[in-house]
Amino acid sequence: MMDEEKLISVKEYADIQGVSQQAVYQQLKRKSNKKLLDGHVIQKNGKKYLDSIAVQHLTNQRKSTPSIVIEDATKAELEALKQELEIVKAERDSLKTALMDELKSHNEDIKQLSERILLLTTTEENPDKEKKGFWAKLFK
Repeated sequence: MMDEEKLISVKEYADIQGVSQQAVYQQLKRKSNKKLLDGHVIQKNGKKYLDSIAVQHLTNQRKSTPSIVIEDATKAELEALKQELEIVKAERDSLKTALMDELKSHNEDIKQLSERILLLTTTEENPDKEKKGFWAKLFK
């Protein structure tokens, strides 16, 4: 009989591997695994336990499974996209700052031009002359 300290439940193995219990049970049911795992998967009180040989075999098999390779590639791509997103956010913030500075500059230009227009229009009206009504102009 095996030493019980070396046994690990299917649930614990699934948690360690980051997969569902169903995925582990499917792996255990495969014909290619039945002969290799015979005597290394123990059922006790309605639960299945794996010894170190079963754990090693299932882990090695998972490493070579295409879906795991794709998942690893997807994780790497996700990390690359996260880094790219951070770069884009930094560029966006830089452009936002530059745009705000440009907007302030344009607002100052508009204010100066408005003041100049006001000055020119009041000078044209010649404020030194008294404003007279129609009848006052007629009867000087």
